[in-house]
Amino acid sequence: MLKADWSVRGHRPGQSRGTNEHRWVHYFLLGPENDLFNLDHGGVYQDMTQPLSDYHIASSHNTYLLEDQLRGPSSVEAYTRALQKGCRCVELDCWDGEDGEPVIFHGHTLTSKILFRDVISAIKEHAFVASPYPLILSIENHCSIPQQTKMAEYFESILGDTLCRHPVPEGETRLPSPETLKGKILIKGKKLSGGQEDADDGEVSDEDEAAEIDTSELQSEKPAATAAAATEGGKEAQGEGEGKAEGGEEGEKKDGGEAEVAKEGEEAGEAKEEEKTNGVAHTAAEAAAPEEKPQSPVSEEEEPLPRTRTFSFRKKKAPAPATSGKKKKKVKLSTKLSKCINYVQSVHFKGFDDWGDHGVFYQMSSFGESSAVKYSSRNTSTSFMMYNKRQLSRIYPSGRRVDSSNYNPVDMWNSGCQIVALNYQTQDVSMDLNDGKFRQNGQAGYILKPRVQREEMSRFDFHDRAMPGLHPKLYTITVISGQALPKPPGGNKHGEVIDPYIVINTFGRPEDQYMFKTRTIQDNGFNPTWNQSFSFVVHAPDYTYVRFKVMDEDWGPNADDFIGQFSAPLESIMPGYRHIHLTCSGNALENTSLFVHVGTMDYIGATPKAGKGTFKTRKNREYPASVSVNFPAIDSIYHGSTPNLRRAVDMREDYTFAYVMFKENCGHGPQAVISDCVQLMAVKAKTANISISLDVIGESQATQVYRVDYSTKTQPPQTLVAMVTSFNHLNKAIQNLLVNGETLATELKKAYKDCCSHHGDLKTHLQETGANSRKINTTMERYGYVTCTLTLQADQLLRCRETAATDLKL
Repeated sequence: MLKADWSVRGHRPGQSRGTNEHRWVHYFLLGPENDLFNLDHGGVYQDMTQPLSDYHIASSHNTYLLEDQLRGPSSVEAYTRALQKGCRCVELDCWDGEDGEPVIFHGHTLTSKILFRDVISAIKEHAFVASPYPLILSIENHCSIPQQTKMAEYFESILGDTLCRHPVPEGETRLPSPETLKGKILIKGKKLSGGQEDADDGEVSDEDEAAEIDTSELQSEKPAATAAAATEGGKEAQGEGEGKAEGGEEGEKKDGGEAEVAKEGEEAGEAKEEEKTNGVAHTAAEAAAPEEKPQSPVSEEEEPLPRTRTFSFRKKKAPAPATSGKKKKKVKLSTKLSKCINYVQSVHFKGFDDWGDHGVFYQMSSFGESSAVKYSSRNTSTSFMMYNKRQLSRIYPSGRRVDSSNYNPVDMWNSGCQIVALNYQTQDVSMDLNDGKFRQNGQAGYILKPRVQREEMSRFDFHDRAMPGLHPKLYTITVISGQALPKPPGGNKHGEVIDPYIVINTFGRPEDQYMFKTRTIQDNGFNPTWNQSFSFVVHAPDYTYVRFKVMDEDWGPNADDFIGQFSAPLESIMPGYRHIHLTCSGNALENTSLFVHVGTMDYIGATPKAGKGTFKTRKNREYPASVSVNFPAIDSIYHGSTPNLRRAVDMREDYTFAYVMFKENCGHGPQAVISDCVQLMAVKAKTANISISLDVIGESQATQVYRVDYSTKTQPPQTLVAMVTSFNHLNKAIQNLLVNGETLATELKKAYKDCCSHHGDLKTHLQETGANSRKINTTMERYGYVTCTLTLQADQLLRCRETAATDLKL
C-alpha cells in the first residue's frame, strides 16, 4: 500500500486545495516512494559484521587519471570524485619525484604528475564523506628507499589515527569486518617478513601483479625500426619519471643508514615497469601522431559492453623455465612503509594448489583481466570461488585498454571477486552497472555477497544452470511511456525532434542475458507512449543486473544517439507501476523519466506452451545430481535422501505448472492472481447459463482446498471445461504441498544436519590418507554440493508451500 501525506503538505488557507493536491500528486508519483529502485535499499540494510572477503568493494583503477592512461592529465580532483561516489579502494602509482618528494602518475607515459602528499591530504579530507566504512589504498610502489620512507611518514603524519597499521593479531583466522574497521584506512602493498622488519629495510620479490601483463594480451608486434624508436622513447619517459639519480643517492645518505637499492634490483624494477607500460610504444612523436591517437572513452550507446581499439605492442618474451638454482629478482622495501601494511598484503598468485597449501587470509593477489577470465572459466571457476571465500582478490583492466575503457565487471562479481577495479574516469556501460550496483546499501561501497559465495560448505559454479540455491523468477516489464526526454548530449545532429526507443538489457549468467527493444516513436520526446511488454525468466536474480537505455533513432549505421540510462541489480527493483529516473554520463537528468510496470513471480521449470494443455512430464525434470563424496557416512545420508529430493522437486513443479496452466486457460498473464482467474471463471459460467459450485474440502482449516464443479444439461463450452479442470489440478497440487510439504522439508533439514556433523571427520580422513590439495578441494566441493542441495531444496519447498497457502485466500 502506498502511503503519502501529499493532501496536507503545502496546503495553505485561502489556496485552491484542488490545484495544490494536483501538484503534490505529481510530486508523489515521481518521488522516491514510486521509484523503480527499492527505497529500502537506499540505506545500509545489509549485515556489515562479516569478514571483508564476504563483500564486493567499490574499486577504482588508475584513480589519479581524468582521461586516458597514455597522455591524459592526472589530478587530485580525480580522487575526490571517486571518494564522493563511494569508492572504497583507490590506486596510487608512486614514483620518485624531484626534491625527494614522491609523485603519482602512470609511469613511462605522457600523463602529468601530482605530488603524493597532496593526494594523501585529499584522501584524508574526503575518505569518509560518502561512506564511514574502511578505505583501501592500493599502492603500486616504484620508489627508492628514501622516498618510500617519505611515503610512510606522510601516511602517519597526514592520516593520523585513521591509518590502520597495527600488526595482524596472533590467532586471528579471518579478516576483520567493515563494521570493525569503520573510519580506518588500510594500505595494500608488499610487506617484509617478520625477521626483516628489525632492519632499516629488506627485500621482497619483484612480483607486482598490477605491473604484469599477460602474454596472451600482446597480439601484435611493431616493426623493428618502430620498436627501436619506442625503446628509446621509453627510456626518455623513464628518466623523467625517476627524477635525478644524484638526488636519490643524496636522499639515501641523509636518511641515516638506509641501505642502497641493489643495482640488480633497480634493473629488475625497470624491466618490470617497462612491462607496466603494457608494451605500448610511448614516444612523444608517436603520441602526437594522428593515426595513433587512442579513441575517446567508449560511448554509452555501445552494447553489450565497451570495446577497445587495437594498438601496436612489443611482444613480451616468454619467461625461461624456472630452475632450482636460479633465484628470483629482489627489490628493496622500506621497513617504515612495510609496517604500514597489515590485512592486505600483496603476494604473487602461484596457483590454486599452492594457495590450498599455503594461503593466508591476510594476503591477497591481483589478477589481470585476461587471467581473471581464465580463472572464472568452467574448469577453474569453483576453485576461484573457494579462493575468494577466504582471501581478497583484485581485478584490473587489460593493459591493452590504453583508452581507459572498462571490462565487464558482472562476470568478476559473479566469480566472488571483491575488488573489481574500473576506470572511474570513463562513464561507459561497465561504470553504469558499477554505479547501479553500489547505489544500494546506502552507497557504502560494500555489498554483501550472496550466501553461496560466502559459506565454506556451499558449492558455487557460475556455469552450472542447475546450481542449488537459485530461486528463478519470471519477470514481466511493460514500458508504458516517457516524460520530457531531452535531446542527446551536445544537441541533435540535425536539430529535429527526437525519435526515441528503449533498449532493456540484462547482465548476468549466460542463460540470464536478454536484450529487448521497443518500437520507435516518431517526433515525440515530450510524452512518447509505447505500452509494450517483455517477459523473461531469470534463473539467478541475485547475480543479474538490468539496464534501461533511451536512444534517439537516426539514419545511417551507428547513427543512433544515446540519451540516458538506468542500471540496478535486478533484486533492487520494485514491482508495480514505477518511474525510472535517468542519468547521462553519471549525472541525473532533471525532470526526465520513464513510466513502467514490473511484475515478478517465483518460477520453477519452463512455462507450458500456449495451447498445449499438457504438464511437463517428470522424466524431463531436472533433479539434483547423484554426487558421491567418497566418505561412507555422508554418502549414505545423501543417497538415502535422493527419493525425498525428487519428491520435493515434483511437489514444487506440479504446483507451478498447474498455476501457470490455470492462468493460461483463463486468458490471464503470468502476473495475475488466483482470485482474478476464479472471478473470470464465474463470469464465463454465468454467460453460458451454467451454475458452478465452489466447495471447501479438507479436514481442517490448515489443509482446506477447493473443488469446482458445474451442473448443466447441455455441453459446456470447452474453455469453461479447461478452466475447471486446470483449477482442480491446481488445488490438488496445493493440497499435496500443505499436507506433505512441511514434513518432507523437515526430513531434508535433518539430513543436512547429519551431513554437517561429519564435516570434521571428513577433513581428518583426508589428512590421514595424505590427500593432495587438488583432491581435498574436489572432495570439499562435492561435500559443499551435497549439503547445499539438501538445505536449499528444503528452503525452496517451504517457500513454495507458503506461496500456495496464500493462493487459497480467494
